Amino acid sequence: FFSSRRRHTRLQGDWSSDVCSSDLKVVKINELEVKRQSEDTRLGTTLDYYTLQEADELIKISQAAIVNAQEILDDAQNLYAAKVGTRLDVLRSQVILANNNEELSLSQSLQLNARRRMVQRLNLPETVTIKTTDPVKMAGNWKLSLDQSIIEAYKNRNELDQVLIQGDILKNQQRLAELTLFPKFSLFGSVSALNILDSNPNPGINNGYAVGAVVLWNLYDGGISQANADLQAQKEQINQTRF
Repeated sequence: FFSSRRRHTRLQGDWSSDVCSSDLKVVKINELEVKRQSEDTRLGTTLDYYTLQEADELIKISQAAIVNAQEILDDAQNLYAAKVGTRLDVLRSQVILANNNEELSLSQSLQLNARRRMVQRLNLPETVTIKTTDPVKMAGNWKLSLDQSIIEAYKNRNELDQVLIQGDILKNQQRLAELTLFPKFSLFGSVSALNILDSNPNPGINNGYAVGAVVLWNLYDGGISQANADLQAQKEQINQTRF
């Protein structure tokens, strides 16, 4: 006995294609998210390094200012002791020295916070002390205009690609939701052959075939399918506005 059967199901539109396309786009979004997080980490680390570098230079400036202010204070005190200076000059020099000491404390605090941020961002042990080694120097002039700078910045934003892909996914989901509103057609066919050796009076091979069609249609679901389709359409509009 031999039998062959073939079944073909078709829904209005290509259900399987939309589902597969959505799954692939989700994978692409996840890949872009990994890339975005990597770039955010790189950018954050770079900014932390520049902040630490700035704090180091501010400490040097404050220390030099303190040395200079201390010399001015000493001169003012000597002049006052020699009765050729005023008490006001001494007080003014003391205020300047106190301000420089306060600026040094602020710069040291900025340096400490920058180091802590870099340690946390890079997931390093707390006992690690990060120091800058590159000398501070002018890196060059920025040649792009403000408009060009903004455009180039947006070109490098993975979030824009994610929003566009998310829009395609929402469109597929809308189509899938709308497909449930239409009937589902199913076609089938079968062929069979039976070898009868001992049958009398007509021994031999008997064969046959059958074809048919099935229509499935959910006539009433309480409006759930239509509401889902409308929801996906609204999400797609929100996504376009976000873009």
